[in-house]
Amino acid sequence: MPDDSESRNAVVGAAPTLTWRALAFGLLGIWIVVAGAVFHENVLLSSNVWMISHHMPSVVFSYLMLLALVWNGWICRRLPGWRLYPGELLVVMAMCMLACFPASAGLARHSLRNLILPWYYLPGQPDWERYGLLEKLIAPGLFPAPAPYRDVNGVLVLDELVYRGFFAGLSHGNEWVGLAAIPWKAWLVPMLYWGPLLAFMGLSIISLAFIVHRQWAHHEQLSYPIAQVARTFWEREDSRPGVPDIFRNRLFWVGFVPLLTLYSLDYISCWFPQAVPGLEEILPNFKKWAFPVYEKFPLLKNCPYSTYLRFQRINFAVVGLMYFTSTEVSLTMGLSQILLALTGLFFLGIAGRPLTANEVVLSSAGGYFGYTLILLYVGRRYYAAVFRQAFRHRCSEGADWSAVMAARMLVLSFAGFVLVLTMMGVDLVMAIAYGLTLMMLFLVLTRIICETGIPLMQTTWTPPNVVISVFGAAATGPKSLTLLSWINTIIAQDARESLMPYLATDIHMADQGRLRLRRLMFLAIGTVALAVVIMFVMGLWLHYNTSPFVEPWSGVQVPKYPFKEAAQWISGLEISGQLPDSLEASALGRLKMTSSQPGAIPSLLTGCLLVLAFSAIRFRFARFPIHPVLFVTWGTYPAGIWWASYLIGWFVKSLVLRLGGGRSYHRLKPVFIGIIAAELIAVSLVVVVDFVFYWITGQPTGVTANINSG
Repeated sequence: MPDDSESRNAVVGAAPTLTWRALAFGLLGIWIVVAGAVFHENVLLSSNVWMISHHMPSVVFSYLMLLALVWNGWICRRLPGWRLYPGELLVVMAMCMLACFPASAGLARHSLRNLILPWYYLPGQPDWERYGLLEKLIAPGLFPAPAPYRDVNGVLVLDELVYRGFFAGLSHGNEWVGLAAIPWKAWLVPMLYWGPLLAFMGLSIISLAFIVHRQWAHHEQLSYPIAQVARTFWEREDSRPGVPDIFRNRLFWVGFVPLLTLYSLDYISCWFPQAVPGLEEILPNFKKWAFPVYEKFPLLKNCPYSTYLRFQRINFAVVGLMYFTSTEVSLTMGLSQILLALTGLFFLGIAGRPLTANEVVLSSAGGYFGYTLILLYVGRRYYAAVFRQAFRHRCSEGADWSAVMAARMLVLSFAGFVLVLTMMGVDLVMAIAYGLTLMMLFLVLTRIICETGIPLMQTTWTPPNVVISVFGAAATGPKSLTLLSWINTIIAQDARESLMPYLATDIHMADQGRLRLRRLMFLAIGTVALAVVIMFVMGLWLHYNTSPFVEPWSGVQVPKYPFKEAAQWISGLEISGQLPDSLEASALGRLKMTSSQPGAIPSLLTGCLLVLAFSAIRFRFARFPIHPVLFVTWGTYPAGIWWASYLIGWFVKSLVLRLGGGRSYHRLKPVFIGIIAAELIAVSLVVVVDFVFYWITGQPTGVTANINSG
């Protein structure tokens, strides 16, 4: 049976949505997003600006603005029949948003590199060789074939084409090799494992997003700030084709033009510093602030992550987004680092020692668990009804079809995800624990973004570290802990571009537009699959033609990280005398060796209880100013670099509401949408210059822009 949203959409009108034109522009957008981002980040990153850097990607909003103004408003002025309907623009935007997941940090930035670069660093890592992390604990079939091996003299042998060609590149000067020269067959063997693993993970995430949508959007009435802004880029009140309403509102241009002008002048000054003054000269402290907190308060040096209090770089997209979220959330995010510093000082005074970064990390992970409990408790009746329907042969009258179908798909895909992990060599219990922790991460992270509008969101913890901290290294086992740490860097290293938040934005827009959710589900699966294939082909071709070390973090630091961590865990087992028993025991036998790491459980419980306590307070006192999102975001990079932006957004919204009331608040929304658009378009203009300059000269610009893309 169709759900309520589909019935409502059917009544609204028959304006087209999923048409051949929408699919054509959507496919073009997927190519621009994926191929463009992979190429830009591997070849043109000298500008220090990313095409995709968070869950409000500048490339997508710029593409929609191009279609809305140039295609609908100019090119099709004499061909009105070719103009895109709002529903068609919605489809294009939905496809492009989903394509952002594999295009950059979500997958492309780390996946291919981490499958092969650990072998590059192995000769300089004696602990890796001693414990056989790559050669004994990981099956050869997980690496490109032929997998490296030791000859009779103990010398490591690497295939010249597959491995050394990846390290050094196959191109000769400016002459790049074509697609036919890439050793595709060598990568087909590991893809028999990694392909199904990614597919099952993607299906699990897509299912989870559709299951929670109605509870969050209709029952809990979340604000979805990013979706609110995104919807204005295609929405028209009359549902007719043409330029969206927001671009015909003068207040939008009041916010857009001045800020974009300032950014443009600042970027021009990067090219011609002697002729054009930069933004820091015209308006000092407009974007960058410095606070001498260590000089004024030396004790803050003992507080973890207090360095974020010293410097700030204002992001006006964040300021604008805070206009669309609750004042409690924006105030909490603005005070997050200050409250963390005060907590650190309080802990220092009580315990007589500094609060460690690891304690903050584990408390944050505990906060995610507490947040999950709250989400399950609040939506317990709805979720129970959905899963009851999922195990029936037919849905009952009035059931949410998309959620029921998603529940069935979630059960099967999660089981498949765990099965593939066990085939890779991970113990069953650890595979289940890792899978549940990973899904919890994506669920809570998506909830935070849908509720707060934070475009850039990351975690300070990883699922493998939480699993190992809870069970202990001996119970996890050397093989499972090595595999989980490595696998996580390939499929979920950076949460800043996760699939579920992109899809949650799409589902909310579809629910408000005319795109049926069941169609969106199939569209999402197809879009993500196509985007992953493009990423794989484009990524391998570029890596074999350029250097995989062009970006120091993903090319140097991340490939070493999981094995350094694994070596430390195993070394601890060796020192304690538990290593032989852990290696020889069966999977169930190792569970008897469960012993959490010192301080892990108290830190996890602290974070969990803080979230539960502050959630209970907010249930009782709706206007309580501190939101429990504090305990899952403080100490993170996004909260640290933008806390001043959140405070500015909170202050501006509070001022408008206090002086002008609700009418003025709604009337001024286009101004802040214009400010958000200016920040995003400024980033895209730098990217366009990067491509044009490379097309003309064959070289990157070498100019570092001052625009902050996250």
